[in-house]
Amino acid sequence: MTKSLAGFAVVGSLILGACSDSNTNNRSNIIEASSLDVMIESPAPNVADGTDTTLVTATLYIPEHAPGDRYPLVLHGHGWGGDRYSQSDVDANDPVAGVDLSNSPNIFTAIDRNVEALWNAGYAVISFDQRGFGRGDDGDDGTGDGAHVMDPLFEIVDVQAIIDWAAANEDLSLIMDGPGDPRVGAIGGSYGGAYQNLTAAVDDRLDALVPTATWFSLAQSLGPNNVIKKGYATGLCLLATTDGAQLASETEASCQEGAFNQTSKLQEDLSETSQQVFLTHGLNAYVEAGTPLPAHDVLLLQGNRDILFDLTQAIALYDAWSAAGGDVRFISHENGHSLTQTRNGPGSQGPLGPGTCGDIDVIAAMNAWLDHKLRGAALDLPEICISLDDTSGALVQTISRGEAAYTVELPETAVLATQHNNSLSEADEAIFVGLTDPIVGDNLVLAGQPNGQFTVTDAGLEEGVVFIGVGIERDGSRFLVDQQVTPLRSSDVRSGDATATIPLAGVGERLQDGDVVGLLVYGQFDQFENETRTNWNGNAANVSGQVALPIVEAVISERVTPE
Repeated sequence: MTKSLAGFAVVGSLILGACSDSNTNNRSNIIEASSLDVMIESPAPNVADGTDTTLVTATLYIPEHAPGDRYPLVLHGHGWGGDRYSQSDVDANDPVAGVDLSNSPNIFTAIDRNVEALWNAGYAVISFDQRGFGRGDDGDDGTGDGAHVMDPLFEIVDVQAIIDWAAANEDLSLIMDGPGDPRVGAIGGSYGGAYQNLTAAVDDRLDALVPTATWFSLAQSLGPNNVIKKGYATGLCLLATTDGAQLASETEASCQEGAFNQTSKLQEDLSETSQQVFLTHGLNAYVEAGTPLPAHDVLLLQGNRDILFDLTQAIALYDAWSAAGGDVRFISHENGHSLTQTRNGPGSQGPLGPGTCGDIDVIAAMNAWLDHKLRGAALDLPEICISLDDTSGALVQTISRGEAAYTVELPETAVLATQHNNSLSEADEAIFVGLTDPIVGDNLVLAGQPNGQFTVTDAGLEEGVVFIGVGIERDGSRFLVDQQVTPLRSSDVRSGDATATIPLAGVGERLQDGDVVGLLVYGQFDQFENETRTNWNGNAANVSGQVALPIVEAVISERVTPE
């Protein structure tokens, strides 16, 4: 397949120079694949320069096709700190090898490189720079304005403008489901997953979504139960600035306040303007307002060890989209966001694993989903697969929210800042409370979302916070499952009400005969620490309660690894 790159085509009808001479070759009227950089006008204003509209920079890929043939469209959005996948990226990367997710630690690179694979497979693809990103990359200025963090009035209007533009261009031979309604799918990870959910909330033209490693509630992701993940707030600020991104004023304020203010509590630590960024820029805002969502077909891909957007975020997305009435699937894996670029040493996030759930490779699942929904191909994909480790996954019919038969009773326990994970073992310093009976046999898995009721009281001079995760005692040692903890505050009105259920971070783990499964309770935890790891010094609290663990039987999918 021959690929060519023309210069920029500014808003309006496409001029596909590569197509004009396609009859000069010996391929009997086959129109060769081509790519073209375009600037698409969005009606959302550019606040940074005061104009009424914003030009979105994108690369359009046209697949090889015969005259008269029509093809579906796939949108690709990049992650925070990234930029579109342009022709120069195609040229720089091996189109055959791509990224082997069974071994690679980077699912986001794999998604970006999948743009070329989809192009080769006969899809038109539009990969675009989100607002404020792409500056200086690929020899252009990217998309104007600053990043508003998926504001429905800015970034989401931009995505709708891209769909409008594609539908209006007669030079594009897109499959059309109706006037102004092209057959369109969407891919992207993290920030590139968020645009899919928020666009789909207000636009029913998206026919197949694959949001990967992204959020339902940005507030609950970056500040679970109003306790800020200082490690990620700092890391995301650094990532944006080192990339040369431009941030909107409210985003810059949120970044600075969340990363560098001395205290650690979301509502007390952030201004009202900054709080709105976190509280309203997620699908949670529509669900909490009771706004009906259009039915969409959604394949959710989320990482067990992703400590920025954990499985509970994807479970909430699964609930919301399932209630809307579409075909919704859930596949977890062992990859995702990592703090290892900004944090290292004892207590820091451990290594990630492969982008697989048993024998399911998530990029292969993504492409199978698009082929099924956009082209009518057969689909062999389970509704739910929760990864258990690097080689196995649990195939289940429903996502467990905790089983009464596996309830951990947590007696009143004093927790101090000295019970932390800033040691060589992430479990040694924690308090462990296990189930009364160990696991019997090898047919049970830990797969789903633990739910608990808690009473947390302050035991020091200030408000107390405890950090709770699921732990396993195996062969004389303990470990924290999937590196996930959930903070609980003594001021949380739910922490003193036995009828209020608080979800803990979702997890997946294969259990062994003799395992003692329970809770690990900390007074400090690295994800929530500032750079000097001092902001929880002096923390003290008492906690009691009970947690139902998602321990179930499941069909196991196994991935065979090369010897």
